[in-house]
Amino acid sequence: MKKGQIDISFSMIFSVILIVLIIGVAFYAISFFLNLSECNKIAFFYNDLKEETQKAVKSAGYRDEFKKILPEKIEWVCFGDLKAESDRKYDSIKEELKRYSNLDKNVFVYPSRKACDSNLAYYKIEDVRINGFFCVENEQGEVSFLIEKESSDKEVEILNE
Repeated sequence: MKKGQIDISFSMIFSVILIVLIIGVAFYAISFFLNLSECNKIAFFYNDLKEETQKAVKSAGYRDEFKKILPEKIEWVCFGDLKAESDRKYDSIKEELKRYSNLDKNVFVYPSRKACDSNLAYYKIEDVRINGFFCVENEQGEVSFLIEKESSDKEVEILNE
């Protein structure tokens, strides 16, 4: 062996490559499961909202604050018809969501591209009346708004506090 030359065996090189691959796969798996957890939070939000509105429909009168956790990457939850009039402060949000305007949906998350590759960007809640179009801000991972039903109503109303 000459001076300054290092003798590394094939098994040593293979071991280093194997360690690098294992670490890479571990990081990928961790990021995958963290993203899956955030997708579940959005899906649970829709499911809990559906259950709460059905509970309100079945009651004689109902008024309660709906408060749920969403991933912080979701900035807004919007309600209503995308073609309806709304406050001008929601114009940029409606502009992005308008691609869903031909779908029969009434709940949207913004930015939609961060809703699990847009797979959970929208949802349809049944037996709900929403006046116009409005959005509720996700503040530190939590969204809250009112669900209300008068005794004479057949539909539940979602209100921006």
